[in-house]
Amino acid sequence: MKRYLLHSPFNIYHFEATAWTHAVHNHTYFEIIFVLQGNGRHNINGNTFEYSHGDVFLLGPEDYHSFEINAPTEFCFIRFNDSILKEQTADKNNLWQQVLNAVLFTSSQSRGAVVSDRQDKVQLFSLLAILEVEYENKESKYFDIIRTAIMQSMMTILARNL
Repeated sequence: MKRYLLHSPFNIYHFEATAWTHAVHNHTYFEIIFVLQGNGRHNINGNTFEYSHGDVFLLGPEDYHSFEINAPTEFCFIRFNDSILKEQTADKNNLWQQVLNAVLFTSSQSRGAVVSDRQDKVQLFSLLAILEVEYENKESKYFDIIRTAIMQSMMTILARNL
């Protein structure tokens, strides 16, 4: 099985696809997958889930997956390693550490889309839009601060849904 590497602690990959060109694979990083349009099937850890506009998936480093695209699909993948979030976790008993553990280190990835609440989806997609704009100017001295705040907000919303 192919294993993809992330050469920086964080990146965003926004693209459209009519066919999935990657074999089943896993990663050395975490991935939040946003489906902005389209539909098909997402195969995760041997399970198959239908996907459509508005779905959000969360994958960890050991999860393996692939897509079967039925209709042209627009994806946005946020790829990151846990170092960008752990900067805020000096106190292992704090609430932020509990959120990280609930989202990143609890097996939920084989459940398919992780957000069912409509308002939470709206909030996540709004945060994604802001994050993408900020990512275009990632050399700004403020980017890391803004990225961390947005990622903490996203993780908290994901934890609430898990």
